[in-house]
Amino acid sequence: MMILKDTLVLHERRNGSRSNGSYPCKFEDMQIDKYNSYSIIFKCDKCGEEQNIPYSKLTQMTKIKGLCAKCYKSRPNISAYDVPSGLSQGLRFLIKQWRLESLEHCNSKCVITGKPSTTVHHLKSYCAIVSETLKTLNINPYSDITDEQVILIKPKLSELHYKYGYGVVLSKKMHKLFHDEYGEVNNTPEQFEKFKTKQDIKVELNLYKKALEI
Repeated sequence: MMILKDTLVLHERRNGSRSNGSYPCKFEDMQIDKYNSYSIIFKCDKCGEEQNIPYSKLTQMTKIKGLCAKCYKSRPNISAYDVPSGLSQGLRFLIKQWRLESLEHCNSKCVITGKPSTTVHHLKSYCAIVSETLKTLNINPYSDITDEQVILIKPKLSELHYKYGYGVVLSKKMHKLFHDEYGEVNNTPEQFEKFKTKQDIKVELNLYKKALEI
């Protein structure tokens, strides 16, 4: 993806006006409380069309390899990590124990908002773990998986899940926000730490604003 130089723009209401004002600015001048007001102009690697997108969506555009939404939707349907999505979803029942222990580890509460939740986020992409499992066992993901192979897959899939550690509990909203920003491929613990830090700052800012209102 080609990001055009000096295209960071802030859109905001100024002087109480009902109309939006827009002006260019530098990355270092970005204000966290106005994060969603920034946008960037980029050029699609395939069709060459220039588009203006919110800065908060930039990493999402990066993960789809520099394509605009139209070109992305028209691309061939290639499964992540060369594993059919139907197969990876079908194997989720094999990690039930890991999921329950991850919930218990986080007291079944979102690690950012503190609210009760049953959504467990993989710090390392689930499909990546499935792919590693199948490669280790030399199982073709595009063949019909037999019951005998499932018996082999279960302990290895579980072993790798524990190797990479427990998942973290997130609210559905936070889980969606994370994947909107980082996509669903090549997710890492480092990505989550950055995301959590940013969300923690937003929470603190909101609490500070509410305190000022009081």
